[in-house]
Amino acid sequence: NVVTAPLNGPKDLCVDRDGTIVIADAENNLVRRFDPKISTLSTIVGTGQKGDRLVPTDPLATQVFRPHGVRMGPGGDLVITDSYNHRVLRLRRQT
Repeated sequence: NVVTAPLNGPKDLCVDRDGTIVIADAENNLVRRFDPKISTLSTIVGTGQKGDRLVPTDPLATQVFRPHGVRMGPGGDLVITDSYNHRVLRLRRQT
């Protein structure tokens, strides 16, 4: 819920092809998805703790450190700039 899960330092956003909005929530060390149809904000990448742990099979166990950019690739994959970890991550679209 948007009221109980506030953003903290959002740096970038993009719109997914399903109409949801993906947000780089830098100060919370998360990547979030807002669904305007039902007014919900959910976490799609990150633990909320800054770090560099990468868990390829579990984006919610992967740590990001101040993500500053998000973009949807042509195939629907999400590309994330994980700024303070000096890396770019790709979250594959689930089919």
